[in-house]
Amino acid sequence: MPLAKTAQKKYYRTVFMVNMGDTERGCSNCRSASYLASPAREGPSARLFLALATLCTFALGAIAGGDSLKVAPSEVGLIPPVAQGPVSPEEAGKWLDRSVKLGDVSPSALEIEVFNLINQARANPGAFGYGYLTPAPPLHWNAALLYIAWVHSQDMATENYFNHDSYNLVGGQLVFDRSWVDRVRSQYPFNTNISENIAWNTSGSAQGIVQAWMDSQGHRENIMNISGIYTEGAIGVATGNGKTYWTHDFGGREISYNLEIANLAFNPPSPNPGDTVNVSFQINNLDQTDAFPVEVVVYRGNPHSGGTPLTNVYSMSQIVQSGVAYGLNGNLNTTGYPTDTEIYVWLDPNSRFAETNESDNLIHRVLFEGGGLLCDLNADGLVNGLDIFRFARGWCQNDPTCNLDGVGHVSAGDLLLFAGNWPTDH
Repeated sequence: MPLAKTAQKKYYRTVFMVNMGDTERGCSNCRSASYLASPAREGPSARLFLALATLCTFALGAIAGGDSLKVAPSEVGLIPPVAQGPVSPEEAGKWLDRSVKLGDVSPSALEIEVFNLINQARANPGAFGYGYLTPAPPLHWNAALLYIAWVHSQDMATENYFNHDSYNLVGGQLVFDRSWVDRVRSQYPFNTNISENIAWNTSGSAQGIVQAWMDSQGHRENIMNISGIYTEGAIGVATGNGKTYWTHDFGGREISYNLEIANLAFNPPSPNPGDTVNVSFQINNLDQTDAFPVEVVVYRGNPHSGGTPLTNVYSMSQIVQSGVAYGLNGNLNTTGYPTDTEIYVWLDPNSRFAETNESDNLIHRVLFEGGGLLCDLNADGLVNGLDIFRFARGWCQNDPTCNLDGVGHVSAGDLLLFAGNWPTDH
């Protein structure tokens, strides 16, 4: 991971914020937000100041009342958000760090929880005490912003500081490393608006941190998309020094989805009934917006006309990134499957994404191509006397391999089916 640093923890710089109406004190490069700022060493005076700030925050929250969610008291640290407007494509491209290859990016359970709470606040600000605000559409996940947000939260937890910009701990002193813009644009090099909210708390409560952000005007404006410029983002979470650190990075590209299911294949390539078949396929993201969570389900027969699901809905743990292909596979026991079986794979069965093209969300293939060798009960590619003995023994023992018609249990119908197909297969 870039920005991985030594974990010496002697000093930290922190800014505490309390909501005190619309009065600004010393705010630089931020929207309207009221706060008290004090770089401090960790010690009794800092802890006393933190306690007073926390009491003020919750006292004011109690006065505000309304229908805000109730959260357990917790020490909370905030500083004003930061933002940068669009830049030229040439300028944005200069920030890109090509040495970092993201690979798979998977949000943690806590990161999913807090991101969902942000979208709940956007959809229903009244639940957080701000019912007068206009609801906003949901933010969409972005893998690069999740990665770079997590890097910053982890860095703050490791180096024991609290700031939008990045610092190194050298000889017990914090030394400037790079600006927040350099960090975010290094993985999100697009000519759009960007912004960032950060916070820490001691309870580790996602609900508590979203409420704290909503109670701060500048952070609330980012979350509620008052200006209409933020469409995607992610929240990276890390713990250290008895705190949980939260970094929420916002981006503003146009949202456009197009997922595709492709390359359905079987192994063995030409299976016979009764074989264990590995079913593999590929999920492609053909448009610019990352997708999460992406779901898929495998059917025997067409899911739109009475097909039978062979799997539960599988939800991928990774964010499916733009321009990236993801391979999935699993084993299928074909005992009792008729020779005309077709396997269908259905992508996004719950229609989570409004796609520009949904015609490529369903793929299918005949399982036993060429009709298969129905009577090859030994699955050795040959139909001979051994299969007759296998059928006779299995038929008497109600062996499901001998349930050739796939209906009920082994019966006279399977005997007739075997007798009728054996000469042809043989």
